[in-house]
Parts: sequence; C-alpha cells; structure tokens
Amino acid sequence: MAHGPLITRSELKKRKKRETKEVKKQVKIFKKEFEEEDEKIQEAFSRERKKQKPIEKSRTLEKEKTRERSHSLNVAIVIVILLLALLIYAVMNL
Repeated sequence: MAHGPLITRSELKKRKKRETKEVKKQVKIFKKEFEEEDEKIQEAFSRERKKQKPIEKSRTLEKEKTRERSHSLNVAIVIVILLLALLIYAVMNL
C-alpha cells in the first residue's frame, strides 16, 4: 500500500496562494465598505456642524452691545421728553 501522497507540495502551495488571494480580496472589499460607511458618517456630521453656528460670545462684546442699546434708548427718551416739553409749552401758550 505504498501510494504517493494525497496532496503534493505544489498543490499545497497553490491552495495557499488561492487562500491568501481570497483573503486579500475580502480585506479589500471590507476596507472599501468601511471607507464608504465612514464617508457617509463624516458627511452627516459635517452637515450637522454646518447647521450649528459656533458660539462666539465674550463679556466685552456683550457689554458693548448693552452700552449701544442703552445709549440709543437714552437718546430716544431725551427726544420724547423734548417733544413733550414742546407740546406742553404749545398748549400753555395757546
């Protein structure tokens, strides 16, 4: 019963090469799928980031805004008081 080997070395090498090629193909496919999914996620996050405006506030900016508002309100109050004074003067003299 001295038969030759069931699988020769060259056949083993061929099978191993085929297996490594298949593994490389699968890895390439998985990488491509992963990159596509990652790109979709990055795109979604970038859209969300664009929707949200960055908050850029500081105490000095807020103080300047309130000063400007208070200045304009003070000017408006002075104008209204002057107009009321003119109205009262006009009513009293007529």
